[in-house]
Amino acid sequence: MLSTPFFVQEDKPSQSLLMLLAHIDNATEHAPLPCITVCKTGLNDKQLKTVIDKINQKPFLMASIQDLNLSDNVLTAVGAQYLAEHALKKWPKLQNLDLNNNPLGSRGLKEIQQALSHKNFGNTSVISLKINNIGCGGHEGSAIIADLIKDNISLKSLEIASNQLSDDIALVADALRENQKLEILDCRGNLVGNRGALAFAQSLSSSAKTSSTSLVKTHYSFTDYFRAVLDEILGKLPSNTTLQKLYISSNNIGAEGLKALSETAIEVNCSEPSITPQLRSRSLGDLSSLKQQQPATASLEVPTLPSPSPVLMQYNRQYNHSLEENPITCERGLSAYLSSHL
Repeated sequence: MLSTPFFVQEDKPSQSLLMLLAHIDNATEHAPLPCITVCKTGLNDKQLKTVIDKINQKPFLMASIQDLNLSDNVLTAVGAQYLAEHALKKWPKLQNLDLNNNPLGSRGLKEIQQALSHKNFGNTSVISLKINNIGCGGHEGSAIIADLIKDNISLKSLEIASNQLSDDIALVADALRENQKLEILDCRGNLVGNRGALAFAQSLSSSAKTSSTSLVKTHYSFTDYFRAVLDEILGKLPSNTTLQKLYISSNNIGAEGLKALSETAIEVNCSEPSITPQLRSRSLGDLSSLKQQQPATASLEVPTLPSPSPVLMQYNRQYNHSLEENPITCERGLSAYLSSHL
């Protein structure tokens, strides 16, 4: 049984997809692939489809994958849709999904959200989702993340950093009232201001001292009577009791928002540490720590690599253009192309 990660050669990034597909072909029930990492290889939507289809040809692989890291590639909403339909809904043991730094946008995020919704009979095994820097800012992105939190019953850790989310993140904060599973929320590096921070403070603790006065004074001018009524309503709303850590540094929160967050019952981190270094995209320099973290069963890892070579970039353009006319499989097309160009 294999017990060490599988690596591609750093000087031949254009062959990473071929090696991945070959490793999937060679996988057996006695040496499955619980962990697959394909980072910084220029993986696109069509190539992702080929990888998923290859995995789905082996039911024991579908039932063994626990960790899928596709960060730092060029996946769009099209790839997210295929991932949602053919992986998230079909891989029953998938627990950790990393889609950081892919241009999924709000549309791609919506595909992932729906696939993880228990209302849609979606995936209930994923406990960690990383969607940092996927371009889902604005009201629409905040609303989709809010739905993700409200409609999911398994997530324990959610990272939404660096998505240009502003005070519309109050929708996310309010959604926490309906979630009693999430333990860690990372929203660092966004555009959250006092209003967003105050919304979090009000949602996270029934003992928070935040009142309607501090919540509304930046946008509204209420009379004392209406403030009293709003205080009574807010006091009766449910609050989240499971969130343990909120990472919210590198935003636009002022003293008032920070004070309100400090009065909640959870750990709020407003300092500037790097984002989850132990679970971020792995590089060849991380091998010593990686070996200590690997399970006893085999795993597949395509580590952090340089930018795709001109050969791969040229192939991607040619392959994507010709696929509709000549639907050859990805690995055969890439194999033939590499044979004639490398």
